[in-house]
Amino acid sequence: MTPWGEPDLRGTWPLNHLISTPFQRPERFGDRRLMTDEEFAAAQKSAEDRNTRFQSGAIPQADAGEATRLTSLLVDPPNGRFPELTTRGKQLYEGMRGSYKPGQTVFDRPEDFDSWDRCITRGLPVSMLPRNYNNGIRITQFPGYVVILLEMAHEARIIPTTPRPPLDGTIRQYLGGPRGL
Repeated sequence: MTPWGEPDLRGTWPLNHLISTPFQRPERFGDRRLMTDEEFAAAQKSAEDRNTRFQSGAIPQADAGEATRLTSLLVDPPNGRFPELTTRGKQLYEGMRGSYKPGQTVFDRPEDFDSWDRCITRGLPVSMLPRNYNNGIRITQFPGYVVILLEMAHEARIIPTTPRPPLDGTIRQYLGGPRGL
């Protein structure tokens, strides 16, 4: 407990150990949450090989981290795969712009880049997912507040932990209106 009587959540939580774990489960794993010993050994070898290539300067990405036995970070639905997009989701996807959209190769104006390309944010919870660099999450606390600091894009999620009225509906925060009651 903190000196002021709330559960103590403070700490620094690196996520580098999850870099090699895909968010969505590859179909070959089916509903299995964990790799077999043989699959895990292959994943370890792959991560070690990537790290060796990175350390030699042969590839321009950051450390691949260590392998885990997890087949994916996504656990629900049980197959660890995204469900099909809804009609609205498909409409939004068609209007999506940015370097993360498969097949988009033309970037002529600022609108062709999403906020992530412009180092603004990916929003939550996706900013908390491991990438190939800047994977630190720091949680600090103060009486009545928890603050989650994300190293990637330097975002701060300030969460009140005591009852308080919500903000006026005309005030919208980019990362939402958190409450931790």
